[in-house]
Amino acid sequence: MGFLRTMFGSGLTEDDPRRYLVEAMVAAVEADGQVTDAELATLHDKLEKNEAFASLSNDARERLIDQAADAVEAAGGGRGRVEAIAKGLPSRSEKLLAYTLACDICVSDDDLAEKEIAFLESLQHALAIPDEEAHSIFEAARKGSAVLTIEERAGKTRALIPRFLEAMALMTVADGKIEDSETERIEMVIAHIADMRALNESELHDEVVAAFDRVGSRDAGEVLSEIAASITNPTDRFWTTTYMMIISVADKDEDWQELGLLGRAQKAFGLSSAQMDAAMKIALQFPKAKITGRAPV
Repeated sequence: MGFLRTMFGSGLTEDDPRRYLVEAMVAAVEADGQVTDAELATLHDKLEKNEAFASLSNDARERLIDQAADAVEAAGGGRGRVEAIAKGLPSRSEKLLAYTLACDICVSDDDLAEKEIAFLESLQHALAIPDEEAHSIFEAARKGSAVLTIEERAGKTRALIPRFLEAMALMTVADGKIEDSETERIEMVIAHIADMRALNESELHDEVVAAFDRVGSRDAGEVLSEIAASITNPTDRFWTTTYMMIISVADKDEDWQELGLLGRAQKAFGLSSAQMDAAMKIALQFPKAKITGRAPV
C-alpha cells in the first residue's frame, strides 16, 4: 500500500483533509478567471488516479468538488481560501501534496497566467513551504513527476521519524518532570500527524518509548547537536522544530524551560526568526482540541 493511501485511509469524515486538497485544486482551476478543458481534465484525473483519493467512490469525489467550489466562491476566489486550506492540512505531507496538486492544475494547459502565479505564491506562503522546496515541486509538476517526488520525500521523512521523536520527547521533558502520561500524550499528538502514519500503533508506541530512553536526562544541547548532525536538510530542520512547537502548544502550561529549549533548537538548526514564526503558525493551527483524549483509529 502506498504512502498516500496509508496516510488518508478510506471513507470521508467531517473534517477529512482531502476536502482541502480538492479546494486547492479547484482554487487553482479558477485562479486566472478562465476554466479550461485541460484544467478540468487534470482535476478529474487526479481524483481518479491519485492514491489519496483511491478509496473514494465517484459520488464522494463529486461531492468534494461541489463543496470545494462553494467554499472558493464564498471566499471570493481561491486566494481567499488559502489560510483555511493551510489550517485544514496541519501535516507536512498534506501541505506538500496540496501545493503539488495545485501546481499540477496550473501547468496543465501550458499557459501560466500572472493570476495563477499569484495564487500559487499565496498558497505557498499560507502552507509555509520554503522557496527551495516550492520551486522543486513546481518544476517536478512541469515535468509530470510531482507525485513521485512526494512519494520519495515521504520515504526520506519516514527514515527521520526517530530523530523527530527525540526532538519531541526533549520538548516534553523540558520542564524536568517525566510523568507516566508523557508517552501517551506524545502518542496522541503523533496520531494526528499524517507524516507519521507509516507506523502502526504498536510500532509508534515502541518508537516513542525508545526516543524517551535515548533522550533520558541528557543535556538538551548535546541531544540537539546530535539531531542536527543527523538532520541536515534545512526544510527537515524546520519541520523538526515545528513538531517541537506542536508539543509545546499541546501542553496547556507555558514555562520558561520550553521557551529556552526552542531558542537552543533555533540556534542548533540554524533557523531564522521568520522561520521560527512560520513554524509556530503551523503549530498553532494543529488541532489541539483533538489531543485531549484518545485519538481516533
